[in-house]
Amino acid sequence: MKTVNNKNLKWGVFTSPQSGDKKFERYVLESLEDVLAFKKAFPIITKFNMLENFLKVVTSGGVVLVTDCHALTKFPTWCIQSTKSDHPSSINRVKLGKTEI
Repeated sequence: MKTVNNKNLKWGVFTSPQSGDKKFERYVLESLEDVLAFKKAFPIITKFNMLENFLKVVTSGGVVLVTDCHALTKFPTWCIQSTKSDHPSSINRVKLGKTEI
């Protein structure tokens, strides 16, 4: 299973129609507090309006799912959690992970 590295942030376990039964982890940003905690751990998101985009999604009621930084780009990748569970590109939450403090 592809896992996130920072278990101190909110994270979850997901599946998708494309991955079948294969599970993977993503950071979960569903509140202002989540976004600010993610910014503290990944200050790179202040570049290229990524932080502003996260805030826009969260304040409009959406949920942002984020990966760790990619080895080549040095930036995380992200998407908005889908509510269309049968769409091929949707990502469906299985559970929230336990935050390690």
